[in-house]
Amino acid sequence: MITHKLAVVKTLHSRVEAIRLTVTTKDQETKHIKHALTTNGYPEVVIQHHSRSATHTRPAADQPRAPGVTLPYIRGLSETVRRILTPRALGVRVSLRPYTTLRQLLVRPKDCVPTDDQAGVVSHVLAALPPM
Repeated sequence: MITHKLAVVKTLHSRVEAIRLTVTTKDQETKHIKHALTTNGYPEVVIQHHSRSATHTRPAADQPRAPGVTLPYIRGLSETVRRILTPRALGVRVSLRPYTTLRQLLVRPKDCVPTDDQAGVVSHVLAALPPM
């Protein structure tokens, strides 16, 4: 998803700005980031845009923030909803999260017990009752 790639680029450049480095060290780190992102298939336009915009500061604490909403990502629909609710249009910050996470897919704390092997289930109790 392109928004994830944008966030990675922005975060890497923001970290370079946040760490106290000399000017030459910052330049070296910025070149290293650009090389690593290019090697991993990030578009040049995205890398250049965020390398320039990394120095932007956060709004002051006394300025009110726009209300935000987090929505599940659904291809084709989420992009449209985000575009409609953008801060310029309605003043809502939209964050998208995956509909299905890796945790939901991979983590199973217990093995599933087949229905036939389950003990003390209501259906067994009802089957054991005499007909009325």
